[in-house]
Amino acid sequence: MTIGALAGAVLIAYANTWSVPFLFDDIVTIVDNPTIRSARPWSSVLSPAAHTGVGGRPIAHLSLVCNYAIGGEAVAGYHGVNLALHLLSGLALFGLVRRTLLRPALAPGLGSHAGAIATAVAALWLLHPVQTQSVTYLSQRTEILMALFYLCTLYCFARGAEPPGRPGWLAASVLSCFAGMASKEVMVTAPVMVLLYDWVFVAGSVRSAWQARWRYYPIARS
Repeated sequence: MTIGALAGAVLIAYANTWSVPFLFDDIVTIVDNPTIRSARPWSSVLSPAAHTGVGGRPIAHLSLVCNYAIGGEAVAGYHGVNLALHLLSGLALFGLVRRTLLRPALAPGLGSHAGAIATAVAALWLLHPVQTQSVTYLSQRTEILMALFYLCTLYCFARGAEPPGRPGWLAASVLSCFAGMASKEVMVTAPVMVLLYDWVFVAGSVRSAWQARWRYYPIARS
């Protein structure tokens, strides 16, 4: 129900964006970027040129390669992917907030309202006007992917830190972090945010967080 409501709200809010043309950096990143026109050689897909706007961001570049392979330069396809990624980031935020409010320290006061609060937070994230540029401006695919992987890094960590400990979720957190690094450079702050989350909501101190998950943190920040 919640997923359907959030998805419907996003589609309504961005209903007039499907035909917005390529603008500004979109020309360099998509229209005039020859490397998105083929998935071969892989070296060009994984190492896009710096002047394309996706240099050093192979995950973002790969998503554009897939977009072009499916729909060429039809803008609706790029807008559809941006909207889908934006919705997924909102759902990851919903899950993160809900699970945080259900943690032992917060559950007595807020646990019964965890779903409603998480829905409100996710809706604010998804529908806030400040998101318009990153969703509608197609070359900001890098920003949307980074946000998605940032939230997935935190969400997977929250799942992995639940007793009795779930290493699979911690591994997913690390993979999400690496994928975010390959989408946009500001993802570099994610390991710090995970440590802060662990300190505040899970372990209670930096020392306890390190002692409990010392194998996880060196990998996450590498």
